[in-house]
Amino acid sequence: MIPVTDKSKQLAVSLELQNQKLHFKGNTDFSETLQIDYVPPFGDGLGFTSLELLLFSLGSCVGSTFLLLTRRSGRTINGLSIEVTGDRRQEHPTAFTAIDLYLRFQSPDLTMEDCARAQHIAETSLCPVYSMLKGNVEIIFHFEITG
Repeated sequence: MIPVTDKSKQLAVSLELQNQKLHFKGNTDFSETLQIDYVPPFGDGLGFTSLELLLFSLGSCVGSTFLLLTRRSGRTINGLSIEVTGDRRQEHPTAFTAIDLYLRFQSPDLTMEDCARAQHIAETSLCPVYSMLKGNVEIIFHFEITG
């Protein structure tokens, strides 16, 4: 790890190449190893791609924000599943042009208004991954609530 003067302001990961292609193993000081690779023929498909990890990051960040806000407002959340899909450009760099977030809540008292309020707060102040992506890619939310 690179020395940091103020660790409270910095996050760090370590990556190490595992083969003669694009397979890396990564970790932090507090995590298990994460496999990162690319699809054949450039990689061997031995781990998540970098763009898949970005989708994971956005989904977990938004999901955590929604859970904190809705639970704080007294709503009961018995379950949450999140699916995140990204549409990629055909030309390089093959960045996302749009990302869809499908949040499916199991709750007896959550409303669509609660979801809209949590979405607004996630977009404007609480979700750092969303904050980094907004303005660069269209992010579309979809909600489903079942009792």
